[in-house]
Amino acid sequence: MNQNNTIANAIVTTLGIKPNREDFDSIHEGTHQDGTEDFNCTIGGAEYRVIDEDYIDGIQQRELQDDEYTLGCFNAGFLSDILDIDYDVIEAMQQAEAFEAIGKLIISLGKVGELQEAYVRFDGYGHHFSHYDGSEEECSCTEGNFHVFRTN
Repeated sequence: MNQNNTIANAIVTTLGIKPNREDFDSIHEGTHQDGTEDFNCTIGGAEYRVIDEDYIDGIQQRELQDDEYTLGCFNAGFLSDILDIDYDVIEAMQQAEAFEAIGKLIISLGKVGELQEAYVRFDGYGHHFSHYDGSEEECSCTEGNFHVFRTN
């Protein structure tokens, strides 16, 4: 069995979906276009994002770093702990809607990695990657371990 079939079988088994030919074609197309590190596919009429466990932290850190506004929207207490800045200062900046400034501060202090690790520890990966319902599934096969997120 080739690499794409192995991954496809692991995904549909984990999701509990009886696949059709189109589902396998979508997975194969996704892995062919984007590689197996991070790809999108349609299974059973629903859209999914599949990310290799070895790459997921880096992918999430890049996505967070690319969105300064979102970085500044995290809970003030959470940001205060990560940045070692007084809670009242963070809260005042958020009340002034200085979300992008907070995001730039996080990036300039080199705290994106620390923030991402804490974010995953508290909320898991699903909150960030699954725009559908915040959930995540994990599947394993001989090709590696993957996180599967429904996105619609």
